[in-house]
Amino acid sequence: MTIKTFALSAVVVAALGAPLANAAIFEPAGYATGFVTAVNEAAGTITVNGTTIRVTPDQLGDAPLGDEVDVAYVMQGGAAKAIAVEAIEADGEGELVD
Repeated sequence: MTIKTFALSAVVVAALGAPLANAAIFEPAGYATGFVTAVNEAAGTITVNGTTIRVTPDQLGDAPLGDEVDVAYVMQGGAAKAIAVEAIEADGEGELVD
């Protein structure tokens, strides 16, 4: 399952599973792919391509400073909140794989 498929599924489930009043806080999912340029463990955020994204402690471990990642997120309360973080690794020939 690609991160975009996972993200779309997560948004649909969140919107359908939340009470109607809470469903409005989810905006369409966004995606950020690039290098992690900042990590703030105290705030629980990472920065990818200039976008600061809130992450869980488990997701924080998947996104060390300097690594290339693919992040799917939703906007919640005016802030980007990760719903999936996936490391992008180069294979032996420099090709990116996920």
